[in-house]
Amino acid sequence: MVYLISKYAKNDCLYPQDVKKRAIIDQRLHFESGVVFTVLKRISIHILIKGKQTLNEELKKSVKETYEFLETFLEGKLWVVGDYVSIADYSLVSSISSLNTIVPIDPEKWPKITAWLRRSEQLLEYEANNKGLKIFADTFRKKLTTI
Repeated sequence: MVYLISKYAKNDCLYPQDVKKRAIIDQRLHFESGVVFTVLKRISIHILIKGKQTLNEELKKSVKETYEFLETFLEGKLWVVGDYVSIADYSLVSSISSLNTIVPIDPEKWPKITAWLRRSEQLLEYEANNKGLKIFADTFRKKLTTI
């Protein structure tokens, strides 16, 4: 994503040149690839490869910890790095919306994530995520008996 934005973007609004802003975006991108996606991958292996029909407590705990981190990142912000959409939001929304279909985000516990997801769904680009999300959700609903 960083390469594509750096090479083809007409401006730097999604990945600013400001070093401090970029560092926060990079941290959130690493959070997505190193934590969020890893949890999603572990769940996918558990269900799709190992054929399990329920999530064990360890996996549920991992998802909830992931939500806690993201809720903290959103403290005082509309988007994951501030009051503007960045590539970190686009990166995170696909994995978080997928996790949400397996372990629903409780709006009472994680109101900031709930609001962020609603804002994300209003973005024109969200439609691209929505197509894959539907396939993902349908696949997992067929495999899981309970969450």
